[in-house]
Amino acid sequence: MKYVLSLLLALFILTGNSFAAKDKTFSSIVVKRKTPVQQNRNPIIKPKGKKKTSSYIIDSIDPLLLKNGVPIPYPGARGANQLVIYTPKYGIRTGTNEFGKEAIVENGRVIRLSPSDSFIPSNGFVISGHGIAKNWIEKNITVGARINIDTENNILTAIIEDASFIFEAESNYNEINRTLSAIKKTYAQYDFSRTDKFLLKAQEYLQKAKECEQTNPDRAKSYAKDAIIYTNNALVYALPAKTNEFKGIWIRPTETSKSQICNTLNKIQEAGIDNVFLEAFYHGMTIYPSRVMQNYGLIRVNPKFPHDEDLMEIWVEEAHKRNMKLHAWFQAFYVGNAPINSSPKHILAIYPNWANIQKQYVASSSIVPCASEHSGFFLDPANPEVQKFLVSVLAELVTKYEVDGINLDYIRYPRSSPSDYFGYAQTNWGYSTYARGEFQKLYGVDPVTLDSSSPMWSRWVAYRQGKITDFILKARAVKNKKNNLLLSAVIFPDRSQAEIEKLQKWSLWASNGYLDALTPLIMTSGENLTKNYISTIKNYSRNRTKIYPGIFQPFSNSSYIDMLTQIKTLREAKADGIIIFDYAHMNQTYSKALKARVFSDY
Repeated sequence: MKYVLSLLLALFILTGNSFAAKDKTFSSIVVKRKTPVQQNRNPIIKPKGKKKTSSYIIDSIDPLLLKNGVPIPYPGARGANQLVIYTPKYGIRTGTNEFGKEAIVENGRVIRLSPSDSFIPSNGFVISGHGIAKNWIEKNITVGARINIDTENNILTAIIEDASFIFEAESNYNEINRTLSAIKKTYAQYDFSRTDKFLLKAQEYLQKAKECEQTNPDRAKSYAKDAIIYTNNALVYALPAKTNEFKGIWIRPTETSKSQICNTLNKIQEAGIDNVFLEAFYHGMTIYPSRVMQNYGLIRVNPKFPHDEDLMEIWVEEAHKRNMKLHAWFQAFYVGNAPINSSPKHILAIYPNWANIQKQYVASSSIVPCASEHSGFFLDPANPEVQKFLVSVLAELVTKYEVDGINLDYIRYPRSSPSDYFGYAQTNWGYSTYARGEFQKLYGVDPVTLDSSSPMWSRWVAYRQGKITDFILKARAVKNKKNNLLLSAVIFPDRSQAEIEKLQKWSLWASNGYLDALTPLIMTSGENLTKNYISTIKNYSRNRTKIYPGIFQPFSNSSYIDMLTQIKTLREAKADGIIIFDYAHMNQTYSKALKARVFSDY
């Protein structure tokens, strides 16, 4: 399909040249699509002297939310392996999910890298990539890179030159210096002598870089890199450890022996983390031999783990030996993206009537997965048999093992499009035979006939939200069998988005104290937005519910400086702790940054 997107951009690079091709001034960018989606994805890299120039084909600028009249299911309308540009015309934020990388550009230069859902600058734009495009951004775009766009060939070019390194070093110094000023006000009695020494050293190297930029660019580049190292160290040693702070990490286990489990727990403990959120039930399978699963005719234990050894018991015992707490991380209504015919004991192969159904596929003869959620399958929260099954697995976990908590995840419906988007109703979920029948008995109308403008639509929304809350209350009853058990739930912190797109009414849970803790997923790097999220949750919880935000820097391959900065922001917002997502991406760089001081004071 050929189409033209004409967009207003007021973008100029710092040298005063036009944003796009040389000797041309553009008031708009026009992307001419010659082929629909199938294009050569190999990036074009051309070293030019001391410059590194790399180019990539643009898939879309300010992507439309419909394609051939069909709603695009992906957050931010950014599809698999796509590189997308978002301008102020698109909106305030990109709306993308955590499976990508973004570069914020102002006046033709990259000023910041972000994992997702970035604010779009009024004098610039955001470059966003998923999959292959994400990898290209991570390898070829840095803070300070110049960005040009070839409008005739739909190509974005990133140029990293000697000046880019000084720009990055100076931006890094200024940003961290502002952060340190705020930290020093918060911890007035803290010893910042080590931090001040690092900062002074960084200042010296930055000045040296500027002095020899014209005469010796290679040395200037080296000095700039040293300035970044010292500036970063200043922040690492500025954030003090906090007494009684809840420090956790999510982990999907791959360990298959006691020695491997011990090794993993040792690494987690070395980073100063003392709460382990172990994924005990995911993709519709347990990591331990389950009698409940067996009684339902399902896979007794995930085939990745031994059938003749109970690893869950080892995890609990070894965690407690180290004075660590073990929480069972529990995927409730999500059962993975493996094809249903991949196993005769797949949960939806045995119980197809348990499936959650999207409105646009009500008439389909097969169960259709959720395209925007890893092409995964979901269970129907309205079906009482589904809730009975999940509660049985929860009860088994609580009675069989001395776990310290239950962390409910995917405690929601699959994502729909935002309510103000065309096609919103078609992307809604919950249209199972059971749910439609029960709703019709209650209100005299089949919900499949309703549109979002229908008077009964709000009742249909409330009906499904209520089913999630019903499960929360059932989980609470299981938790009450052990008074010292911490019951928490993963939530999306944007209240409106959670209630409308995911039918997750956590505001009700917080205000009524249904849970001991909420673990909101903080996928933005925006400081003010993060604080607003925590403030909103606290307003509803009124100190009845603890708030342990989840941070995503390791998962998104963001810098450890971004991780520390977000910890500082969450502390300022009066969060009760931190949970890191996730162990699989928690390399030594992140661990060392945590144990240097913020999680393990020396």
